[in-house]
This record gives sequence, structure tokens and C-alpha cells, in this order.
Amino acid sequence: MKIIPFAIAALIAASTFADATGSRPMTKEESLAAMQKMSAKDREALVAKRKAEAEMRVGGYIELPATGNVIRVVNKQRLVPEEAVLKSAKEMCNIIGMTMDVANEDGEGKKIAARIELFEDPSAPTLLIAPEDRFGKLNVSRLATDSPNDELLRQRFVKEFWRVTGMTLGAFNSNVSPCVMRNIYSLSDLDKDPALSPSPEVFDKIQGTCRHLGILRPRRISYRRACIEGIAPAPTNEVQKAIWDKVHTMPSEPLKIKPEEKKTER
Repeated sequence: MKIIPFAIAALIAASTFADATGSRPMTKEESLAAMQKMSAKDREALVAKRKAEAEMRVGGYIELPATGNVIRVVNKQRLVPEEAVLKSAKEMCNIIGMTMDVANEDGEGKKIAARIELFEDPSAPTLLIAPEDRFGKLNVSRLATDSPNDELLRQRFVKEFWRVTGMTLGAFNSNVSPCVMRNIYSLSDLDKDPALSPSPEVFDKIQGTCRHLGILRPRRISYRRACIEGIAPAPTNEVQKAIWDKVHTMPSEPLKIKPEEKKTER
């Protein structure tokens, strides 16, 4: 398992080292041998430096808003702080590759493909799922019936937030353990499972439903590519400005079309 990242590190750093004569860059094998003589700390620092330099050459990376449908999360509860809800939603989006829109009220606005409602009602069930209507509800008050501390309540919320989202998007019980997508009949069952997210098996099911519903992830591209495509925001540093100027500079001379060297037969 250690060979793969080490080999990647050697590839990244290959142009860093020169041979004994200094006349050419080392090959991958030579770089690998050179890196084996370095301490782990020095190797990590070298790879991090080369990665940062590579990102600088393209102006870093920017995230473009998703253009597809979204999952609307309507947060009507106050037991779990809003920042914790936003953090969980962001982590889920990063893992699955989808877009969630968290709001305090329901509404139209963006193209909504599915809805998740977070609410409080001591008399209602913990989860209410209507997958055919692409709608799910999480009753957060049922997670606080035994007056848990803030940390335990947040853990329960993260698990149930995954569960209501997964079930709404077609992922129910998993064959893999530990995994939050399994039979839960009490808070004790919920607390026993150490997992705070589903297994990869469940990810595949959720991602398949997201693709079917047109729920896309934001696009992450280099600043240079964004400039070439004409979708880059204004530059924020000197490197980006140089890239922007180079891409947007008009040619100083008109393009010349050379005559054909050979006559084309018709």
C-alpha cells in the first residue's frame, strides 16, 4: 500500500532532481531512488511544494456553481445549530458529488429535484420518507428525548441526516457494516453504530439517483481553463492576472493562411 503514494511522489518530483552531471532531469526510477534517501518529512514537504507550484502555473483552481437541479433542505428546526446543518450538507455534497440548497423556508427559486425537511414535533415519527415524491422529513426533536449533550446530538443528527437523504434518494439498508443505512429501532441502535456516514455501496445508489434526477456537482477547474472557456471570474492575484492577460490579449498580427503545398484532387 505504501508503494503507490511513494511512486506518485517520485513522479511529481522527477523534474526536481538532476543526475550527477546536472545535465538532465532524473528518470522516474532515479527520482524514486533519490527520494528513498530522504526523510518522510522532507518527502512530504517536497511533494507539497511541487503540487503548489503546479497549481500556481494554472492559477489555482476555482469552483463553478452547478447548473443542474438541487436538493432543497428546508431547515425548520432549532435544536441543531444552523452551522452544523450547513457543515453536514457540505460534507455530503463533497462525498456524493451533488448540490444541496439549505434554506429556512420552502420555495421554488432553483430547479429543485428533491426536498428534505428538518423539523421538530415530539409526537411525529423520526423519519417520514416519500421516495416516489422525492421528499423526506427528519424529526430532530426525536433525537433529543433523553437530553443528550451537544456532541451526541450532533452525531445523531449527522447519521439521521444521511439516512433521510439516502432513503429519499433510493438507498435503504446496506449489506456492509458499519454503515448508517441499516435497521434502527431506537436511539441506542443509532448510537451503537460507529459510522457517521454510509458505505461506498450506498454512495453508488445515491449517485445513480442524483444522475437520474439531474442533480450535479459544482465544476472544479483550473483558472487557466476557465479563462480559455471564457467563464473565469476576474483575477484575484498576480498569477491569475498574468494568465488572464495572456489568454485575453489580441494577436498583434493577423493570422496568415498559407497556400496549400499540394493540390487537392477532386
